[in-house]
Amino acid sequence: MAPMPPSTRLQSRSLVVWIVAAAIIAAAPSAAVQTDERDDAPPTAVEADAGTRPDALTHFSLGIQAELDSDFEGALAEFRQAAALDPSSSEIVYHLSLCLYHLGRYDESLDAARKSIALGSTEGEVHWIAGNCLVALRKSLEAVDEFREATRLAPTRSRFYLSLGNALEGLGRMPEAAEAFRSAMRNPEDATYARFRLATALLHAGDAAGAIAVFEALEKERPDLPGILEGLGAAYQAVGRHAEAVGMYERAMKRAPANAPLSMLYAEALAQSGREEDAASQLATIRAHVEPVGIMGRRMAALALRLNRLDQAIEILEPMVAAEADEPDLRGLLAEAYARVGRRADARRELETILAADPDRLEALVSLGALDSAEGRYEEAVSVLKRAEKRNRDHPRVLYLLGLAELERGETGSATKRIRRLIELEGESPPALFALGRILERGGDIDGAVEAFRRLLEIDPKNAAAMNYIGYMYAEHGVHLDQAVVEIKNALAIEPDNGFFIDSLGWAYYQLGRYDEARTHLERAAELTGGDPVILEHLGDACRALGRSKDALSHYQTALQKDPGNKSLDEKIRKIGTTFGESGR
Repeated sequence: MAPMPPSTRLQSRSLVVWIVAAAIIAAAPSAAVQTDERDDAPPTAVEADAGTRPDALTHFSLGIQAELDSDFEGALAEFRQAAALDPSSSEIVYHLSLCLYHLGRYDESLDAARKSIALGSTEGEVHWIAGNCLVALRKSLEAVDEFREATRLAPTRSRFYLSLGNALEGLGRMPEAAEAFRSAMRNPEDATYARFRLATALLHAGDAAGAIAVFEALEKERPDLPGILEGLGAAYQAVGRHAEAVGMYERAMKRAPANAPLSMLYAEALAQSGREEDAASQLATIRAHVEPVGIMGRRMAALALRLNRLDQAIEILEPMVAAEADEPDLRGLLAEAYARVGRRADARRELETILAADPDRLEALVSLGALDSAEGRYEEAVSVLKRAEKRNRDHPRVLYLLGLAELERGETGSATKRIRRLIELEGESPPALFALGRILERGGDIDGAVEAFRRLLEIDPKNAAAMNYIGYMYAEHGVHLDQAVVEIKNALAIEPDNGFFIDSLGWAYYQLGRYDEARTHLERAAELTGGDPVILEHLGDACRALGRSKDALSHYQTALQKDPGNKSLDEKIRKIGTTFGESGR
């Protein structure tokens, strides 16, 4: 008997690098507003505008001194007095804006910067301050305009380009961000940091190879550069070089052993490299020291799900959902955990709660469709998944689940189109090819089904389920029976105690007329599977062929108890009746 393929989530090919980059940038040098004495820093000269009144100039000079001493409250008081005495000085108002920025009073700082510009300031620094205020006020689109104007007025100031790149990156405009960071590299003093930021922008843009080239060159020149090891680790993860990513994170953790985000990256890389026990141990260490809240809590739960530590995932997620009842992503993760431990009613409750608030939420619709399919509710599954299809007709998981649900309803034509579309979009993955093989076989295209399973085996030569399906399919249709035995034995060489594979072998022997061998294998298959009704029916057929009608009737009756309404079993029981062979068997 060919078993259903294991439940499969189609994996996304892209690495979520935004979270990774947050950890990297946190460790890297800051391009925030500073008032140092470097050439490209905002000037703190004591020269005011020409014609500034002497009494205003006195307060201005005192303000500059306080500013240099980082006494921004004192500086603010002096600049306010200077501005009151000479309100037409754009330079005084600029320094007023700068002090307000340092004090975190961004709205007032922005107003002062714009007033300085209105008074005729043509300094790039004023636009730079305005841009930083807008970033702080979450107005990045407007900030980009201010930073661009700053670079136009002062094209040699690398800091202006760094701020422009940061703002563009925050907006997801990665090619423009990368160009801004390249411009910042012209200043030797900022070249290292600009190259680092260029690499993170390339990583965000999906150019992991480009990011690796920049990161590796930087690591050779500056192995102690903050964030460089984390950056390389993230870039290696993005291209599937997980073992190298692990190595980078291990080196980084020697520098910062208490860094929780870095520990999380390390645990995730361990899992991706196949070191699941090490990943689980690292996750346990993180849980012992870090409260599961916010983004860290979500990543901890996601890793627990990946590692199949489902009870741990539930322990993390239940209090998070209770604390953030309106957060649908958390409920979605909790629903997945519930479904995977068999708590389907709880999973359905969480998904329905999500959909009550947002009836068109795509991932919740997809998960509910998967849950309906798992419960054999294929009509409901198709209905829900078609709602999801309206949101995204080419969503890989929608195509996969809808194709399988339509297969169960006998809609092989539509199912075939969906799985072929999935392959067109995502390539030939083992789950998609397995689904295609099943659908083609159900539709009567045996040669097409075999071709799909053969292509699967080219990708995954040890896929025992595909080997077994080919053999069982041949046996079920009574063709290529000797080859069927070969295929099934190959599968059993990989999974020798798989009861469904043993059933397939028994059924192939039955079709070959080797009834004693068939009965021996089918009895073992029934024992291993706990009396699967299809296997019991096969066993009944073998006993009947051997003239053991009483045994056959017993197996048919037990199978019917487990699969009520099975017309094939009803018919076989009726034919046997109560009359057995002369031997009484």
